[in-house]
Amino acid sequence: MTLIIISLYINLNFAFPMVDSTVFTATTTPFETLSHAQLLKIVSALPDAITPAYVYFEDYLLSQINALKQAFRPVDSAIECNIRYAMKAQSNANILKIFAREGIHFDCSSVYEVMRVMGAGVDPGCIELASQELTKGQLDMLRKIPGSEKVKFVASSAIQLDTLLADEQFKNQVLGLRVNPGFGSGYHSKTVVAGPKYSFGIWHENLDQIRSDFTVRKIHSHIGAGSDPTYWLKSAEYLMTLIEKRYPHCEVLNLGGGFKVARGDLDKAIDILPIAREALEIVTAFNKRTGRTLKIEIEPGSFLVANSGILVAEVIDRMSTRTETTAGEGHNFLKLNTGLNEMTRPALYGAQHSIRFFKRETEEIGSETIPMVVVGHCCESGDLITCDPSDSNALREVPVPASLQPGDFAILKGVGAYCSAMSLKNYNSFPEAAEVLVRSSGEAVLIRKRQEFGQIAQNEVDVV
Repeated sequence: MTLIIISLYINLNFAFPMVDSTVFTATTTPFETLSHAQLLKIVSALPDAITPAYVYFEDYLLSQINALKQAFRPVDSAIECNIRYAMKAQSNANILKIFAREGIHFDCSSVYEVMRVMGAGVDPGCIELASQELTKGQLDMLRKIPGSEKVKFVASSAIQLDTLLADEQFKNQVLGLRVNPGFGSGYHSKTVVAGPKYSFGIWHENLDQIRSDFTVRKIHSHIGAGSDPTYWLKSAEYLMTLIEKRYPHCEVLNLGGGFKVARGDLDKAIDILPIAREALEIVTAFNKRTGRTLKIEIEPGSFLVANSGILVAEVIDRMSTRTETTAGEGHNFLKLNTGLNEMTRPALYGAQHSIRFFKRETEEIGSETIPMVVVGHCCESGDLITCDPSDSNALREVPVPASLQPGDFAILKGVGAYCSAMSLKNYNSFPEAAEVLVRSSGEAVLIRKRQEFGQIAQNEVDVV
């Protein structure tokens, strides 16, 4: 079968210089291995074969879980490491159940995420909340749920800590503090979450202002998504210095996640093994020097789920503004039946997702290509699927098979994280897309129905 794969590069806009590229490696994902027959099987699992649809592969999820376990829990290490899944990346209950089955704990970013993972049947003792928003009203809502007395909390501000410690039920479930160490790193400025420009966690120079009657048993920090490993390790060293000086009763250091994955063919994924090895060595040296038994936690999201997912879409139109009069300003456009509704990342970050094209009726797609801009279906000029990686508003032409016609398929890589969970739901009144899980057995099963049209407006109140 002849395939066309478009290589799209994600701009590694780190807040600090990138570490030597030898710590990065590429991996094979379901996107590269999917066949024409497998694609048709997946589409047939959709009611009325309606796309777009998110598709996740259980085997790849399990392989990523095992990769982290092998890296951070080697048999020759005396350091205990707990893995928490950052569930904001992908929150479908079936995905959560797979992680729970494999012994993974959960990091939640809102009370509502806590309620969602509890609703999936997860042991509440495996759930921890570190949130930007935490109010008395939300705690009152949470306490009504059986098992809430087992949920753990990390305070992200002095006000949050006061709110939690004033609560008779939850005051004994507060483990520690989220700290902003003063520097951050990410593949885009909007994915950095630490440093003086970011409001996540207690600023490291303000820790003296935190009430002294609270015993800190955990220090938590997260510096950004797609972070430079050099600064992830620098954060670990800084926080251990902080723990040694300030927090004699601290038992756990949560280093966050942010491990870089390759969603585009020219992108470089972090090699987790040397990073894990160095982190474990740093903690081992700390424990040996201080006589303590500090444990570590990590909170990966994208690393576990990003490349487990593809987005199956269809070609719906071809248009062109390229004529003799438009000179270099005109473009050829390929329009898909997806866009901002299912993937906000290109518009937000200039993020790139590799694309493969398939003919509907035949495996042969041909080798002739046309330079085209791939766009979404929303009435929004910013709905660019192939935007420039350095400027999400700039068009980028890529080679597209000349044989493509409406009804043919496009699959997009790396949509397992921060796509369905971060979708621009119902813009232009498009229904929420379906989700499919390809089980380890190869069976494709529906795990979220496509939204019915009537559900879009069901919460509206008619007063006119």
